[in-house]
Amino acid sequence: VQLEMGDVATAFEYENITTTLQKCRRYYNRMGADSAYSFFGACFCSSTTVGKVQIMFPVEMSKVPVLGYSAVSKFVIYAAAGNAVVTSLAINNPSTWGTAIDPNVSSGLTAGQAGQFIANNDASAYLEFKAEL
Repeated sequence: VQLEMGDVATAFEYENITTTLQKCRRYYNRMGADSAYSFFGACFCSSTTVGKVQIMFPVEMSKVPVLGYSAVSKFVIYAAAGNAVVTSLAINNPSTWGTAIDPNVSSGLTAGQAGQFIANNDASAYLEFKAEL
């Protein structure tokens, strides 16, 4: 659809779908699980209850986004000690290019170890980043 002001219509402007998608991602980006244990990012365990996950956006967003997500119980941190179910999520130091996500768990992490931030046997888990006008 092409909308114009005035009484004179100009020729329709065709745009490559990739270009259109990149423009849309400046305002909204969703990372959705496509299987039960989808990978969302590498995790650094900063304590026994907090992880740090770096997320880079595919294109620069129009402004610093806010975080949205499915139920937090749909995520786990998979580390050496096993799966730790996420109890809360926070966005940390966001920018237009990326952000850190801090998943919190009740216990079960080892400070200084690496892990994976993954879906908790649930293909409906998602993170979304919104930079609406």
